[in-house]
Amino acid sequence: MARPQVRGRDPARARAQPGGHMLRCHRAEARTLPHGAMFRTGGSVFLVVDGAARPYAPEGYGQPVALPEGRVDVLTAPPMCAVLLTGYRPRLHPSASGQVAAQRADRTDAPGVPPPAG
Repeated sequence: MARPQVRGRDPARARAQPGGHMLRCHRAEARTLPHGAMFRTGGSVFLVVDGAARPYAPEGYGQPVALPEGRVDVLTAPPMCAVLLTGYRPRLHPSASGQVAAQRADRTDAPGVPPPAG
């Protein structure tokens, strides 16, 4: 059965999303990345939050660290980076703002809530 075709697909988005599970990265200066962009450097993945980098882990984002000097592999597609640069503020996981760590510190005895790392 033939796949239905979407008419009017944005060519910039089509180039940024090659399809399948392939992730297309681009390189940029870390300090130029907008709030909400994801990047990879040194084998680790980070989220830019208010001018700092928060390391990603499956259980949530870590404490903020300084953005690295130089170029990094940007995981956020260029069209989305352009949207973020206009000032769009994405809704982030609570751990990206430290909310989860604070909640866990208050409720370490709650079932299913692991103690804060650290």
